[in-house]
Amino acid sequence: MTSDRLHCREGGPETAASTPERPRIGRARRVMVLGAAAVAVGLVLGFCGLFLLPDRRHSNQPAQSADAASRVPAPTEGEPPAQRRATVEPAPAPPKTIAEVVENGKREIGRLVEIYPNDARVHELMATVHFFLGERQAASDSWTRCLELDPTYAEAYNGLGKVAALKGDYEEAAEMFRKAALLSPQLAEAVYQWADVLLRLGRMGEAVDVLEEHTRLHPSSAKPLVLLGQAYLQWKQFEDARTYYEAALRLEPDLSRAHFGLATALTRLGQPEAADEHFRKFKELRAKESKPMEGMTPQTLDFEWTCANFSVAYTMGGQIYRDAGQVDAAERMWRTAAVLNPKNLLCRKFLAALYQQAGRLSEALQVYEELVQTEPDNPAHYWKLGVLRARLQRFDAAEQAFRKITELAPESPGGYAGLAEVYLQSNRQLAEAERLAREALKRKPTAGHYLLLSRICARRGKRAEAIQAADHATALEPENAQVRRFRDQLRARGVTP
Repeated sequence: MTSDRLHCREGGPETAASTPERPRIGRARRVMVLGAAAVAVGLVLGFCGLFLLPDRRHSNQPAQSADAASRVPAPTEGEPPAQRRATVEPAPAPPKTIAEVVENGKREIGRLVEIYPNDARVHELMATVHFFLGERQAASDSWTRCLELDPTYAEAYNGLGKVAALKGDYEEAAEMFRKAALLSPQLAEAVYQWADVLLRLGRMGEAVDVLEEHTRLHPSSAKPLVLLGQAYLQWKQFEDARTYYEAALRLEPDLSRAHFGLATALTRLGQPEAADEHFRKFKELRAKESKPMEGMTPQTLDFEWTCANFSVAYTMGGQIYRDAGQVDAAERMWRTAAVLNPKNLLCRKFLAALYQQAGRLSEALQVYEELVQTEPDNPAHYWKLGVLRARLQRFDAAEQAFRKITELAPESPGGYAGLAEVYLQSNRQLAEAERLAREALKRKPTAGHYLLLSRICARRGKRAEAIQAADHATALEPENAQVRRFRDQLRARGVTP
């Protein structure tokens, strides 16, 4: 199997919660490949952003008392009955053979094609499955159908380019990759493969132009630097090749291909000792890359890899169902994806978002507990975990989650604000809650953090400081009617929330 394999990497929870447009499957796949969701998304917003600041969409609601406006509505013990599922279907049984994975997966994606025959994303997903399985003609047919439905679908041109390259038709491959790259310059795979086939065709000048432009736009990417090194090696401009290989290794020190290229350039430059060092490093890295994982046989690796790729396909299929409003089908696809690959984070984030939107908080909580086990050093998972535990009034557990954030990301405000909110809701350690709210403000002086401080000071009977903090919140968000109303009621009534 080749680099065409799909890889499951995380995207982000917010992605699942908002669907302003129907994302293309290729774009979704790149989110998984390019990886880690930004930790800062949850933390910068802070715990207050979701639970403390009133929703401005409801700013025309009747005025509440200062007490009501200042507090998060306390949830009842556990989940309200209306939010619970009457029955929970068991998770799909894990497959036992590659044949079972393939049969089930092709049937599910085929069903999508039958239901949504005019959705280009469905055909791109079907093509991706065919290509992974080595069914090149079927993949080509599906990508062609994709372009009939949407002539601007860059990922389909990219797929057709891969099929042509495997056939050895580099002229056709170069044209397909060119179209993909021009339609979607951020589609790095198309750019790299375009440059690669240009090098194979001996069109070094064109390849260099493509790669240098991509490097200008993406200076932190090592792969185009390696390809530039390769181009200059073919041009016999060994000093330039050395420069690019060294630049690639500064970005990714364990890039075996760069070590090999650099060793070759150094040899041609008459520096055998330096070349030997990189040859040794190349051999060491390739030995690690080719060494099977402990306890894994080739058959087991093929099974795991097949499961991982179909897990990606189920994740994408779930997105299509979700965008069509078929949330039950989306849930089924994402749960299957999770069974196929325990390391697939994106499907779990989609599930968590779905459960939260449906008020199924206990199930969302279970998903985030799984995510914490998978990525124990990701503060964003602990933040979501703390929020859900607090909403379910599991305050001690919420406190643990938020405290973990302060350890993992001490310069981010979320952990401090979360702890302060937990202490306020549980009406304990209010002096510590005030200190924590001020720590959050030091890190990010937002209206939400000032409102949190105001509520804590009011609860402690420190009316002047509560009003002062509410004034700061109002100054930062003067259009927020509920924040203004809370401040005005504090001033007028002297109510202690």
